[in-house]
Amino acid sequence: MSKPELQRWLIVVPVFQVVLPEAFYNFCALMMRTGRDLRDTHSFDIMQASRSLLHMVMNQAAQAVLDNGYAGMVVFDDDCLPPADAVTRLMKHAEAGHDFVAAMGYMRLYPYTTTVGKYYDEGQTLIESTGELAGHRWLDKLPSKERGLIEADFCGFPLVLMSRRLIEKVEKPFFGTADKHGGQMTHDVFACRRIQDAGFKVLVDTSIECGHITAAPVIDGVTRDVARAAVQWQEKAREAQIVRPAGA
Repeated sequence: MSKPELQRWLIVVPVFQVVLPEAFYNFCALMMRTGRDLRDTHSFDIMQASRSLLHMVMNQAAQAVLDNGYAGMVVFDDDCLPPADAVTRLMKHAEAGHDFVAAMGYMRLYPYTTTVGKYYDEGQTLIESTGELAGHRWLDKLPSKERGLIEADFCGFPLVLMSRRLIEKVEKPFFGTADKHGGQMTHDVFACRRIQDAGFKVLVDTSIECGHITAAPVIDGVTRDVARAAVQWQEKAREAQIVRPAGA
């Protein structure tokens, strides 16, 4: 009995020049887990992209999916840290018929909100607490226990799955940095608009939580206590996970 044909996906990690150590080890663990979990059902090719503008790399990857018969692509940010089973979980979303699913990320700068956004129904709105005029809000207080798929208007791309069907239908170029009026935006917001215009939902799996590498704080008499407390809390949380009974 012959084995079923493996579903082919393109893995894209846009790296301009270097990968930081934290990300390197994280990606190694993720690739090993992906190969173990999906070796009987999927195959993956890795696209090399270096020293190129991000939106250009993403457009090249989307075209590679169309030109080479891939089922879709999974794209990483080179400074975000997804869990080791993230690709395995994204493939389950693909099997369920979802064409776009992003992992949940965090901003690398204060106040470290999530990168999941919603537009205000009223349009540009004056925020009394800050005095700012904004057309959107970041979904910062997401559920901490019962996480799963939610719909957003736009989101960051720390890790994202895009199906071939979606890539075929969105207006090209898929990724860019300016709207039709010349307003500047990031490549992910640009793509989310294209995705919605093509009739697809922007879905975020808040259970796939990606860390974001950021600059370490300067340690001085003011920040030392906070930095110590953060590390101690992190160690206690890690120990609690290690000793947690199986199935808990």
